[in-house]
Formats: sequence, structure tokens, C-alpha cells
Amino acid sequence: MLPVITLSIVPAIYLFRLQLVLSQSEIEKDYITFARSKGLSNSYIVFHHLLKNTISELSIHLPFIMLLLFSQMIILEYLFNLNGIIQILLSEQPAATRAALLMLIAFPLFAAVKGVKLFIKKAHF
Repeated sequence: MLPVITLSIVPAIYLFRLQLVLSQSEIEKDYITFARSKGLSNSYIVFHHLLKNTISELSIHLPFIMLLLFSQMIILEYLFNLNGIIQILLSEQPAATRAALLMLIAFPLFAAVKGVKLFIKKAHF
């Protein structure tokens, strides 16, 4: 459990800071001022206006986060002395095995990123 928690710290901080920056720029827009003038509560404005408009911008950063997770996995396998994917990639394997392993890593990550983007488009965020 410790490697998973360690792996998730940096992306969580990155997403949190990015959400703060995007929210600060979104709060300054006119429709937020209009929603406040109508008497809508702050929680309603945050969940129905801010999050809907910032999630689509956050989804643009998903490939970078996946790359960040993959690069951190190299360090974590070394620090925790785990026999993982990176050790297989760096060992004496035929090129076909390495290529197949990289495809098994890249295709699900790519599909996950595309799936999230399609979900956001269909949900009209």
C-alpha cells in the first residue's frame, strides 16, 4: 500500500494546485458575479459552475499526469526494491517482448485518457 500512496502524492498535489489556479481565473469571470448577484450560494456556484468549467481544462493535463506516474514508477520500483514492469523492460529481453510490454502499458493509459475526455464531452462539463 505504501508504494501506491507514494506514487499518488505528486499527481494529487499537481491536480490540486492546477484546480486552484483554474478556479481563481474562473472566479473573476462575469457569470460568477452574476450568479452571486442572483443570490446563489457559494457551494452551488462551486459545484455547478466552477467545477463544470474547470474539469474540461483539467482533462487536458491527463497525458502529462500519466507520464508523471510512469516516470515515478521507475524510482519507486528501485526505492522499494520491487520486481515490476521497469525491471522487466531493463532486463535482457528480446525486442518483441519489450515492445509488447510497452504496448500493454501505453494502450490502456491512452484508452483511459480518451475515455475520460469522451465522458466529459458527453456530460457537457
